[in-house]
Amino acid sequence: DVDNINLLPGLLGNKIDRKAIYFKYKTACGIRLFDWKLVSPKDTTAPLYTHLGLYNLKINRTKNNNVASNYPYLVKRLAANWVH
Repeated sequence: DVDNINLLPGLLGNKIDRKAIYFKYKTACGIRLFDWKLVSPKDTTAPLYTHLGLYNLKINRTKNNNVASNYPYLVKRLAANWVH
């Protein structure tokens, strides 16, 4: 459970009744909203918005194509909802 939300249905391929999922792994953290994932990489000292990775997981599940520069409005929207 994350914030009292059972993630098992999502792991089994069903929808989770939640708009956004926030995560932290070691020093990296991020937010997942629908097909979009915004990630802050490890040990960065760059200003906000310049070091964030934005990925469309429906198209790019391996996260090897950062599209943050193509969707600056989406980066700002997701970052504004960020829970640190």
